[in-house]
Amino acid sequence: MCKSIIEAASLEMSGRDHSRHSDRRPTTSGLPREADKSVREEVAKRYRLIAYTQRYHGVGAWKDDGKEYSTPTHADDLAKFITSLNVGPVHLVGRSSGGRVAMTAALRNPALVRTLTLHEPEAPSVLPADSAEGKAAREDQAKFYSAAIEANKAGDPVRTTRLFVEGVYQLSVGRQKGL
Repeated sequence: MCKSIIEAASLEMSGRDHSRHSDRRPTTSGLPREADKSVREEVAKRYRLIAYTQRYHGVGAWKDDGKEYSTPTHADDLAKFITSLNVGPVHLVGRSSGGRVAMTAALRNPALVRTLTLHEPEAPSVLPADSAEGKAAREDQAKFYSAAIEANKAGDPVRTTRLFVEGVYQLSVGRQKGL
């Protein structure tokens, strides 16, 4: 494994190449760092697996107060990262909010992406806001977000976490006693 820092449009992003084969078609991954090592090893047997750390994530210092923290910012950063690799279209993998970022980057820059694989993506933000699907998805998401936000404001971190997890995983509210 080699670690590399790639400068893309004056934005420093760190990435980790999990493969020993630099000649293979790259897969740019949004898999979390804590993703199972065996998954990374299996993917790296067939593909050049490159995982990067998004702006405002990881242990690096923020260069501002987070005012540019957004899906469009992360999608633009991802496109710049892929472009800086100079390897042609990649197999792009994203999970959860990384799935939303990968989806947005692929929609905006289709020439950079050979395939797109998403695991539990947060998709409401890519649905047209005025479509029936977009409205329904945003209303559903707002229900659990608002309940979790209120619990957090009330100073109840356990209830906040429980409500958030129940909403994200579409579990029955209040019935997950093990959470």
